[in-house]
Amino acid sequence: MHRLRFLLFLLLIGCAACSSSNGTITMPNLGAEHVVRWDNSDWWSLSSIHNINKQDGSPIWSAPSPMVLNIAGITLGPGMDTDAENKLGYAAYIERHSGGSVRQSICYRSVKEPPTAYLIFELGRASHAFYLLSADAPPWGDMGLCAKTPIVTKSISTPTGLHLGLTREQLTEMLGPPSAQHPTSMMWRYSQAPVIIRTVFAGDSAIMVSVWYADRGSGVLGD
Repeated sequence: MHRLRFLLFLLLIGCAACSSSNGTITMPNLGAEHVVRWDNSDWWSLSSIHNINKQDGSPIWSAPSPMVLNIAGITLGPGMDTDAENKLGYAAYIERHSGGSVRQSICYRSVKEPPTAYLIFELGRASHAFYLLSADAPPWGDMGLCAKTPIVTKSISTPTGLHLGLTREQLTEMLGPPSAQHPTSMMWRYSQAPVIIRTVFAGDSAIMVSVWYADRGSGVLGD
Protein backbone atom coordinates (compact mmCIF):
# COMPACT_ATOMS: atom_id res chain seq x y z
CA MET A 1 0.00 0.00 0.00
CA HIS A 2 2.79 2.42 0.92
CA ARG A 3 4.76 1.47 -2.23
CA LEU A 4 1.70 2.19 -4.35
CA ARG A 5 1.36 5.64 -2.78
CA PHE A 6 5.03 6.37 -3.47
CA LEU A 7 4.71 5.34 -7.15
CA LEU A 8 1.61 7.50 -7.44
CA PHE A 9 3.56 10.39 -5.92
CA LEU A 10 6.31 10.05 -8.55
CA LEU A 11 3.76 9.81 -11.35
CA LEU A 12 1.93 12.92 -10.26
CA ILE A 13 5.11 14.97 -10.00
CA GLY A 14 5.77 14.44 -13.68
CA CYS A 15 2.18 14.81 -14.77
CA ALA A 16 1.36 18.05 -16.55
CA ALA A 17 -2.24 17.66 -15.58
CA CYS A 18 -1.28 18.31 -11.99
CA SER A 19 -0.42 21.93 -12.83
CA SER A 20 -3.01 24.59 -12.40
CA SER A 21 -3.56 27.50 -14.78
CA ASN A 22 -1.07 29.73 -12.93
CA GLY A 23 1.73 27.15 -13.22
CA THR A 24 1.66 25.93 -9.62
CA ILE A 25 1.40 22.22 -8.84
CA THR A 26 -1.57 21.04 -6.84
CA MET A 27 -0.76 17.85 -4.96
CA PRO A 28 -3.46 15.52 -3.59
CA ASN A 29 -3.46 14.00 -0.12
CA LEU A 30 -1.38 10.83 -0.66
CA GLY A 31 -1.82 9.51 2.86
CA ALA A 32 0.13 9.22 6.04
CA GLU A 33 3.82 9.46 6.78
CA HIS A 34 5.79 6.42 7.90
CA VAL A 35 8.02 6.82 10.96
CA VAL A 36 10.48 4.19 12.24
CA ARG A 37 11.49 4.09 15.89
CA TRP A 38 13.82 1.89 17.95
CA ASP A 39 12.30 2.40 21.38
CA ASN A 40 9.83 0.86 23.81
CA SER A 41 7.95 4.00 24.74
CA ASP A 42 4.69 2.30 23.72
CA TRP A 43 4.20 0.98 27.26
CA TRP A 44 0.61 -0.03 26.45
CA SER A 45 1.62 -2.48 23.70
CA LEU A 46 0.81 -6.13 24.32
CA SER A 47 3.21 -7.01 21.49
CA SER A 48 6.24 -5.83 23.48
CA ILE A 49 8.14 -8.28 25.68
CA HIS A 50 8.50 -5.46 28.21
CA ASN A 51 4.78 -5.67 28.94
CA ILE A 52 4.97 -7.93 32.00
CA ASN A 53 1.24 -8.57 32.33
CA LYS A 54 0.44 -9.86 28.88
CA GLN A 55 0.43 -13.65 29.35
CA ASP A 56 0.08 -14.39 33.05
CA GLY A 57 -2.83 -15.92 34.90
CA SER A 58 -5.10 -18.87 34.18
CA PRO A 59 -6.95 -18.74 30.85
CA ILE A 60 -10.71 -18.35 30.85
CA TRP A 61 -12.36 -21.45 29.37
CA SER A 62 -14.62 -19.61 26.98
CA ALA A 63 -14.55 -17.11 24.13
CA PRO A 64 -15.64 -13.47 24.25
CA SER A 65 -18.28 -12.00 22.00
CA PRO A 66 -16.91 -11.34 18.49
CA MET A 67 -18.14 -7.76 18.90
CA VAL A 68 -15.36 -7.14 21.44
CA LEU A 69 -13.05 -6.85 18.41
CA ASN A 70 -14.94 -3.81 17.09
CA ILE A 71 -14.33 -0.18 17.98
CA ALA A 72 -15.52 2.90 16.06
CA GLY A 73 -17.00 0.56 13.45
CA ILE A 74 -13.56 -0.97 12.76
CA THR A 75 -12.97 -4.68 13.38
CA LEU A 76 -9.58 -6.10 14.33
CA GLY A 77 -8.14 -8.19 11.53
CA PRO A 78 -6.68 -7.85 8.04
CA GLY A 79 -7.42 -4.49 6.45
CA MET A 80 -8.25 -2.70 9.70
CA ASP A 81 -5.69 0.00 8.95
CA THR A 82 -7.40 0.75 5.65
CA ASP A 83 -10.78 0.80 7.40
CA ALA A 84 -9.37 3.19 10.00
CA GLU A 85 -8.07 5.52 7.28
CA ASN A 86 -11.44 5.46 5.50
CA LYS A 87 -13.46 6.15 8.65
CA LEU A 88 -11.14 8.25 10.80
CA GLY A 89 -8.71 9.81 8.31
CA TYR A 90 -4.99 9.45 7.68
CA ALA A 91 -2.62 9.10 10.62
CA ALA A 92 1.13 8.54 10.75
CA TYR A 93 2.31 4.92 10.78
CA ILE A 94 4.75 4.44 13.67
CA GLU A 95 6.88 1.32 13.24
CA ARG A 96 8.87 0.03 16.21
CA HIS A 97 11.67 -2.52 16.01
CA SER A 98 12.46 -2.93 19.69
CA GLY A 99 11.20 -4.81 22.69
CA GLY A 100 11.18 -8.24 21.07
CA SER A 101 8.86 -7.61 18.14
CA VAL A 102 8.16 -5.48 15.09
CA ARG A 103 4.90 -3.63 15.49
CA GLN A 104 3.18 -0.81 13.64
CA SER A 105 0.60 1.56 15.07
CA ILE A 106 -1.65 4.38 13.93
CA CYS A 107 -3.10 6.76 16.51
CA TYR A 108 -6.18 8.98 16.67
CA ARG A 109 -7.20 11.48 19.33
CA SER A 110 -10.12 13.64 20.34
CA VAL A 111 -10.37 17.10 18.84
CA LYS A 112 -10.49 18.87 22.21
CA GLU A 113 -7.44 20.73 23.47
CA PRO A 114 -5.90 19.23 25.45
CA PRO A 115 -7.10 15.86 24.09
CA THR A 116 -9.27 13.77 26.40
CA ALA A 117 -8.88 10.38 24.73
CA TYR A 118 -6.75 8.42 22.28
CA LEU A 119 -7.48 5.40 20.09
CA ILE A 120 -4.51 3.39 18.81
CA PHE A 121 -4.61 0.53 16.32
CA GLU A 122 -1.63 -1.82 16.34
CA LEU A 123 -0.56 -4.26 13.63
CA GLY A 124 1.87 -6.99 14.62
CA ARG A 125 3.38 -9.84 12.61
CA ALA A 126 0.37 -12.06 13.34
CA SER A 127 -1.77 -9.99 15.69
CA HIS A 128 -4.01 -6.96 15.78
CA ALA A 129 -5.01 -4.76 18.69
CA PHE A 130 -6.65 -1.54 19.70
CA TYR A 131 -5.93 0.58 22.77
CA LEU A 132 -8.20 3.22 24.29
CA LEU A 133 -6.28 5.65 26.49
CA SER A 134 -7.46 8.62 28.49
CA ALA A 135 -5.55 11.86 28.96
CA ASP A 136 -4.62 10.58 32.44
CA ALA A 137 -2.57 7.72 30.97
CA PRO A 138 1.26 7.98 30.95
CA PRO A 139 2.70 9.57 27.79
CA TRP A 140 4.53 7.70 25.05
CA GLY A 141 6.77 8.59 22.12
CA ASP A 142 5.19 10.22 19.05
CA MET A 143 1.80 10.75 20.68
CA GLY A 144 1.95 14.18 19.08
CA LEU A 145 1.47 12.48 15.70
CA CYS A 146 -2.02 11.25 16.60
CA ALA A 147 -4.61 12.49 14.10
CA LYS A 148 -7.63 14.42 15.32
CA THR A 149 -11.11 13.02 14.78
CA PRO A 150 -14.49 13.84 16.38
CA ILE A 151 -15.24 10.10 16.53
CA VAL A 152 -12.73 9.58 19.35
CA THR A 153 -14.09 10.78 22.69
CA LYS A 154 -13.70 9.66 26.29
CA SER A 155 -17.05 7.85 25.98
CA ILE A 156 -16.23 5.83 22.85
CA SER A 157 -17.11 2.19 23.48
CA THR A 158 -17.09 -1.26 21.92
CA PRO A 159 -20.54 -2.72 21.16
CA THR A 160 -20.00 -4.93 24.21
CA GLY A 161 -19.64 -1.92 26.53
CA LEU A 162 -15.87 -1.66 27.02
CA HIS A 163 -14.85 1.96 27.49
CA LEU A 164 -12.64 4.23 29.55
CA GLY A 165 -13.56 5.01 33.13
CA LEU A 166 -14.94 1.58 34.06
CA THR A 167 -14.24 0.39 37.61
CA ARG A 168 -12.87 -3.01 38.59
CA GLU A 169 -16.30 -4.03 39.86
CA GLN A 170 -18.00 -3.00 36.61
CA LEU A 171 -15.44 -4.88 34.52
CA THR A 172 -15.84 -8.02 36.62
CA GLU A 173 -19.62 -7.85 36.25
CA MET A 174 -19.18 -7.44 32.49
CA LEU A 175 -16.39 -9.96 31.80
CA GLY A 176 -16.38 -12.24 34.83
CA PRO A 177 -13.38 -12.95 37.09
CA PRO A 178 -10.10 -11.94 35.37
CA SER A 179 -7.23 -14.25 34.53
CA ALA A 180 -4.93 -12.01 36.54
CA GLN A 181 -5.07 -8.90 38.71
CA HIS A 182 -2.25 -6.52 39.54
CA PRO A 183 -2.20 -3.36 41.66
CA THR A 184 -2.84 -1.21 38.60
CA SER A 185 -4.25 -3.61 35.99
CA MET A 186 -6.58 -6.50 35.18
CA MET A 187 -6.35 -9.01 32.35
CA TRP A 188 -8.67 -11.56 30.73
CA ARG A 189 -7.04 -14.22 28.55
CA TYR A 190 -9.35 -16.60 26.70
CA SER A 191 -8.55 -20.22 25.91
CA GLN A 192 -11.16 -20.79 23.21
CA ALA A 193 -10.15 -17.72 21.19
CA PRO A 194 -6.81 -15.94 20.79
CA VAL A 195 -7.98 -12.81 22.61
CA ILE A 196 -6.60 -10.83 25.54
CA ILE A 197 -8.49 -7.95 27.17
CA ARG A 198 -6.47 -5.73 29.46
CA THR A 199 -7.22 -2.64 31.51
CA VAL A 200 -4.93 -0.24 33.39
CA PHE A 201 -6.22 1.88 36.26
CA ALA A 202 -5.59 5.17 38.01
CA GLY A 203 -7.29 4.67 41.34
CA ASP A 204 -10.37 2.63 40.45
CA SER A 205 -10.97 4.13 37.01
CA ALA A 206 -9.73 2.53 33.79
CA ILE A 207 -7.34 4.85 31.97
CA MET A 208 -6.52 2.22 29.34
CA VAL A 209 -8.72 -0.46 27.79
CA SER A 210 -7.21 -2.77 25.19
CA VAL A 211 -8.19 -5.77 23.09
CA TRP A 212 -5.46 -7.91 21.51
CA TYR A 213 -6.24 -10.55 18.89
CA ALA A 214 -3.91 -13.16 17.38
CA ASP A 215 -5.08 -13.49 13.80
CA ARG A 216 -5.17 -17.12 12.62
CA GLY A 217 -5.44 -16.21 8.98
CA SER A 218 -9.10 -15.49 8.29
CA GLY A 219 -9.67 -12.59 10.65
CA VAL A 220 -12.74 -14.36 12.06
CA LEU A 221 -12.86 -14.88 15.81
CA GLY A 222 -12.80 -18.53 16.78
CA ASP A 223 -11.30 -19.97 13.56
